[in-house]
Amino acid sequence: SDAEIEQSAAQARITDEQNATALMKAKYDLQRAKLDVGKGDTVSRIENEQAKLVEVEAYLGARDPASHAYRGPTPRTAPMFGQPGRSYVYFVYGMYHCLNVVTEAHGVAGAVLLRGAEPILGLGEDPRGLAGPGKLARAFGLTTAQTNMDLLRSPLSIRDAPAVRTSRIRRAARIGLSQHATTEKPWRFLVRGSPGVSRP
Repeated sequence: SDAEIEQSAAQARITDEQNATALMKAKYDLQRAKLDVGKGDTVSRIENEQAKLVEVEAYLGARDPASHAYRGPTPRTAPMFGQPGRSYVYFVYGMYHCLNVVTEAHGVAGAVLLRGAEPILGLGEDPRGLAGPGKLARAFGLTTAQTNMDLLRSPLSIRDAPAVRTSRIRRAARIGLSQHATTEKPWRFLVRGSPGVSRP
């Protein structure tokens, strides 16, 4: 039911409108740039590359047909069933890598896709240069070699940054999904008016 799905969303650490962010409650390091939405988190890299996260999507594992983990663990999706605060990077359409942050407890799949960010340092001047998960991963030089990294202690990290006003956060349906029970759920979170958002 919708009520059960919404309860699962809370359990998967999707934050509510008060926090206005779909990132995990605990904060993790990503030393390639800073990346959170409502908390204003950023992703940073040792080479002094930083970006502020402005768009994310939540995926609820076995409770969400859109999740790679919906049908259980595979060699590819194993990191999603591991410890929270680790990376899950996958390759899609034969050309794009996408970075996710694992958010659930060990053994329970759940992750947040990082969809868009604003460049802060070392990532060029184009305000649309990180608008999309493929662009974001490419800018940070990410491949599947960066999957299952500890985002607290590895060269890739997510850190806190100044908060974004709740009034600037919008919830929307996730992008590019096939039709299923959770397709229209508002599990995408974005900062209104940011050039780093892939689409309104």
